[in-house]
Amino acid sequence: MLLSAACGVLLPVASAFPATYGFDSNHTLIGALQKVVIQPQDTILAIAEEFSLGIEEILEANPGIDPWVPGEGNSVVLPSQFILPRPSFRGILVNLAEMRIYYYDPKPASGGERKVRTYPISIGRGDWQTPVSAARVIDKIVNPTWYPPPSVRREHELMDDPLPVSVPPGEDNPLGKYALQLNLPGYFIHGTNRPYAIGLKATHGCIRMRPVDIRDFFGLVERGTPVTIQFQPFKSALVDGVVYLEAHGGGEAGVMDRYLGQAIREISRLTEKRAIPVDWELLVSTAKRGAGIPVPLNRGAAIAPKPVRRAPGAAAQSAADYIF
Repeated sequence: MLLSAACGVLLPVASAFPATYGFDSNHTLIGALQKVVIQPQDTILAIAEEFSLGIEEILEANPGIDPWVPGEGNSVVLPSQFILPRPSFRGILVNLAEMRIYYYDPKPASGGERKVRTYPISIGRGDWQTPVSAARVIDKIVNPTWYPPPSVRREHELMDDPLPVSVPPGEDNPLGKYALQLNLPGYFIHGTNRPYAIGLKATHGCIRMRPVDIRDFFGLVERGTPVTIQFQPFKSALVDGVVYLEAHGGGEAGVMDRYLGQAIREISRLTEKRAIPVDWELLVSTAKRGAGIPVPLNRGAAIAPKPVRRAPGAAAQSAADYIF
């Protein structure tokens, strides 16, 4: 990994994510890389919940780590720095490749600075893939009733777990307390009664958020907000003379063949009028590895994640507490 040894003063005890970030079209790198030390009984699922990150993105940033027994005393990189996906900086943007949703505030802050929020999500699994599409929010529903579609009911019947025709609001409702209905028939952005699976391909196609995140998100989003759902595994940015690549899923079948050329062209465009020494071999290896964090491609550059102090006993749950 290109990450150098961390140094400097410890940050304050971890604050809640997600943060609101300022950005403009020339500065699309937001957040900062951080790291934490594993405490007794910690799991990657607990770390993901504590820091409002997705499970898969933490595993990408820490290759080879055991999600259930990450090892007391080990350092874990928190992928809390992001390159904004292109091309749109408006409305809601869902990047399936990184399992993350972005919301662009339509009202610039004083001074004209734009604001963006980002949250981890779960998306469709297997044959239930979330579709790449352009959509919009057509309704906002508090305490929704879930009407399982026939295909989902058939699946549960095959597992000897039949579903009712409707599931009323409550602890057993997989939509959680808040749902944003899209103009894609049957698709919602909604909460969940199983927050431990956020950051995984775990749904029947809907976009799922943690309860605390959807509550915040629901209050921001208005009916009619445009929604862009895309698959962008390689994101790039040029900030203060440093070019970055953030890669997701490079090892998945077809991703390198379909998207690497596009990433190379974008970085060539960013650097063509500047004397920036891009390490092209590092670009390819980063894309293949799918590190899930912004990696500087300038020769000799590196990022040191900043340590975050945690309160003793901050671990959310031990492995035994997660029942699937």
